[in-house]
Amino acid sequence: MAEKVFAGREEEAAQLLQANLDAADPHQQVGEVYLVGGGPGDPELLTLRLCV
Repeated sequence: MAEKVFAGREEEAAQLLQANLDAADPHQQVGEVYLVGGGPGDPELLTLRLCV
């Protein structure tokens, strides 16, 4: 999804996100998100990691 957003294809990213949310098991435990040191806001400086 991040690649689509960075490529300016926000609608495709939103559709992919919604498809993943629709397919998710509502009883499955959800992970955690930590935002540490956002910096100047440049998206190139963000590190994204998906843990499943």
